[in-house]
Amino acid sequence: MAAVLPAEIEVPTDATSQASGRAGARSGVASRLSLGARCPETLIHGPETGRLHVGRRRPYLQIGAVVALAATILAAGYLGPHASPPAPSSSSAASASASERPAAAPTTTPKNLTSDQLEAAIGLPLIRNVPGETVTFLPLQITSTPAISGNRLFLVVGGNTLESTIIGSAADPINLVSVRQCKAITEIAAAGDSLMYLVTWPEPPNPTAIGCDTTTRVDWSLQLMDLRTRTSHEVATGSRAKVAPAFDGFPIRFSITPTEYAYDRPNDGTRANAPETVEVHALDGRLLWQTAASTHVDDLDLAGGRLAVITQSSWPAPGLRTFWIATAANPVFQKVSESPESVVLSADGRYSAWNVTLRMGLNPEIVSSDVAVDDWAKGGVTSAYPPVVADGVVAMSPAVLATASGPFVAWLSIGPDGIVYPAFNWPGRNRSGFLESSQQPVWLAVSGNSLVWVAESSDGWSSVAYSIDISNL
Repeated sequence: MAAVLPAEIEVPTDATSQASGRAGARSGVASRLSLGARCPETLIHGPETGRLHVGRRRPYLQIGAVVALAATILAAGYLGPHASPPAPSSSSAASASASERPAAAPTTTPKNLTSDQLEAAIGLPLIRNVPGETVTFLPLQITSTPAISGNRLFLVVGGNTLESTIIGSAADPINLVSVRQCKAITEIAAAGDSLMYLVTWPEPPNPTAIGCDTTTRVDWSLQLMDLRTRTSHEVATGSRAKVAPAFDGFPIRFSITPTEYAYDRPNDGTRANAPETVEVHALDGRLLWQTAASTHVDDLDLAGGRLAVITQSSWPAPGLRTFWIATAANPVFQKVSESPESVVLSADGRYSAWNVTLRMGLNPEIVSSDVAVDDWAKGGVTSAYPPVVADGVVAMSPAVLATASGPFVAWLSIGPDGIVYPAFNWPGRNRSGFLESSQQPVWLAVSGNSLVWVAESSDGWSSVAYSIDISNL
């Protein structure tokens, strides 16, 4: 790949691209998690393994095993995606200080595939040794999808402590807030100088109950923190019927920008799947506008005055997922696509990116997917990435950034061997590829002019954040 000249360095046209986020931090291997607070009978149970779990049970090896069976069908052009919710994972333990963090493992290419075979399978060139890449060691036992604003990365550790760290810094993370026993912080989102986090807990048990757990309902409180003063206040609260441990930690979804936030609320908290109201508020709490979803909201993002949601009518059972868009001027949801796994907006709201999936089997596993992008300034013209369609390759967790050269799109690419690689396409610059990562990526985002991903070691005892200036790609 040609060297990048200094004149090519480009600042995103997203004015707010350094400061916007949703619960799940704009992009992640999963936005549906299972995690545990420090309580013997916690709201959501999780083994104290000390491992990083920021998403669904990593399906990479399972997907790789299914890919070979799907290759013939894929080659024939079968396009029949049917979505189902992923199986989550859980964890809780103690964080490591900077002095205890291990050195990064050397980068290696999987022994079962050569570089040429990987490039052919993924359909993109392999890019090594990107100038200026930074590596930041993270605490152990991250139990929620991270969030990012500018160069600040936010993490939930042990299920009940919210911490922040600076990308590229060797300093220990800062403890921002902790919740008491039997409560858990299950989702976070950041934008500008604001941080939102969701606290969940079981309703008070009856006199004969033991420990924290109950069998009926989960209460929740959505909190907004001013990062300048580190003070928080509640902006919404409610309760919801329990469904299953995999889902009970996520009774609502929410997103935040530097000026406003959005969240969904079930109209009937006693039902597992019912119509929901999505509210958009100014940071001072004023209701700006609201809209209605006819069924369960499983993903939500807000940016540039545009609201994106994914609904699932059969939730919590597997079933069809649908991507919708709404704005204050047109608050009724308009259907965009079916079969998305996750959706994300660029920080200015111009682009939306989602992965269109193909599933197979009686208990459907994703076996192939592409990333689709809509340019709302051009009326929702759709483009698909990667540019070379590779059979049997799964694109997960898309992220999109608006630049002067058009959209910069990134995603996690899962190859036939089950190995995960950060991948990108920048059509306006005629650049695309996938990157080496010494540890397995589990979450990816774009922030400012940087591509950032969090990864864990194969034994789960080391987690790091990588950051690359996209102008160096």
